[in-house]
Amino acid sequence: MSPNPNEWRQFQDWFERKLADPKFRPYVKRAALQTLWYKIFEKQGRQDTMWTMWYIYYTCERKQICGYANLPAYSNQNDTSLASNRREPGLHYDKNMQRSYKELKLLTSWSETYVQFPDKPPIFDFNGEIVELNII
Repeated sequence: MSPNPNEWRQFQDWFERKLADPKFRPYVKRAALQTLWYKIFEKQGRQDTMWTMWYIYYTCERKQICGYANLPAYSNQNDTSLASNRREPGLHYDKNMQRSYKELKLLTSWSETYVQFPDKPPIFDFNGEIVELNII
């Protein structure tokens, strides 16, 4: 998820308001797996490390979607990405963890075909099912 700076600022303001309410929980019924993870983090006292759950709630509340670039389908490069989690030691990964994931190379060239979307692109819910949302 990479929101534009204005949207990110609005999310941060919303987050601060919601965080002030000790009874509020960012549970999203449609995002059952993510909500389950968040509840596990709550039990462990680590919910503050899962900001994405708050962002999921925020986007659902506003009926927003995230665009996903399927670069391998358009670039013929199966190891290319716009962004990559390098799993640096820190909050979620420690320095002793073995990096057993495939390194993705960041995209080094651009084609306008990467941002040419169909008039009515498929929209997927959090569980991978295609859904109809009246936002496009």
